[in-house]
Amino acid sequence: MSVLEIRLKNPIDFAAIDQFRMELMEAEHFDYLIIDSGAHDFEAVEAIKYFRDQFERLEERLSSFRKVAFVRPTQYRNESTNPDKYDFFDSIEEAKLWFLI
Repeated sequence: MSVLEIRLKNPIDFAAIDQFRMELMEAEHFDYLIIDSGAHDFEAVEAIKYFRDQFERLEERLSSFRKVAFVRPTQYRNESTNPDKYDFFDSIEEAKLWFLI
């Protein structure tokens, strides 16, 4: 099982999002992806909007993984529209267990 783990530097600013995008685009031969937002501390509302925009632009790349796990603090509850492919977790360990299902 090959897992790509990308951790966003907090506070999450435009540079951290650009670094995320670059790491994702340069990675090859991974089956699973973990995106860890750390404390989920965005520098500004504009950074959140930019992050969402990048996800939309990266949709084709994200779909190349068997599963994509998002790790965020427990207080940020999210629900996936496609939980068989994309889901949210409280820890990296929990996400890796989901990959085995």
